[in-house]
Amino acid sequence: MDNEAMSPSDQVRKYAYQHHILPARIAKSPTVTFTSGQIHEALGFKDRLPCVCDALATKKFEVTYGVKRMSITGPLQSTATTFTFSV
Repeated sequence: MDNEAMSPSDQVRKYAYQHHILPARIAKSPTVTFTSGQIHEALGFKDRLPCVCDALATKKFEVTYGVKRMSITGPLQSTATTFTFSV
């Protein structure tokens, strides 16, 4: 599916998988950590931090990409919100 035809939440989940989860799996890392700000910036979003954080905090992300959320730290819905997943 073309990114333009995807919802912003689906874009976030797909980006996180392709650029963070998949490389961690290839490297055989047990966990991966990234911030909402990294994804927000990479996708060129403006004022969509709540969307980014919500998309990564859903069961849908965990089920779709076979990950388990270990923690969410930092301020809520900010560029510094940090997500850690087991991969």
